[in-house]
Amino acid sequence: MNKELGMKKRRIEEESPQDFCGKNPGGGFTRTNFLSSYSVRNLKNSRGFTLIEIVITLGLIVLIASIAPLFDIGTIRRESMKEEVETLVRLLFETRNTALLNSTAGTASLSIATSSFYIFTGDTFIENDPSIMVYPRDQKTNYSGLRQITFKPLSGEVSTTGTIVIKRDFEYATITINHEGAIDY
Repeated sequence: MNKELGMKKRRIEEESPQDFCGKNPGGGFTRTNFLSSYSVRNLKNSRGFTLIEIVITLGLIVLIASIAPLFDIGTIRRESMKEEVETLVRLLFETRNTALLNSTAGTASLSIATSSFYIFTGDTFIENDPSIMVYPRDQKTNYSGLRQITFKPLSGEVSTTGTIVIKRDFEYATITINHEGAIDY
């Protein structure tokens, strides 16, 4: 083992500095020769970015970053409107199915109040009734048209037909309920 280390050490000492600074005897460039071929003179002649180029680039990045949230706000509004419509339609179908399946409880009704949707059995809304199901609604959404929809038992027909208009900012949607209880949205 010591013999091998001694041979390696002797081989390194015998190699001339030319082998490490010049052309490699096996062909190609050594690391030192490659770096020296890319001289300091070439680095001095190369130019980087000017201050004005950097300022313009940063200005464009800031401009794009400030405009991007405006597009996202519109998307968020549309999605919240879509979610509100889907919630009301789901509750209308749930109320209608309750009336269709429950012949002993009488009618099933959905009431649209200022802060919540209420599903209850019977024709009149009694505020402290424990059987009322309460679902919160978005306060920023305005409703017009039908405010209470009552479905008859077994048939699912409604006593009052009409349209519910849902409006939020510049978006609006309509839900129509015909005399047979069909919900069109």
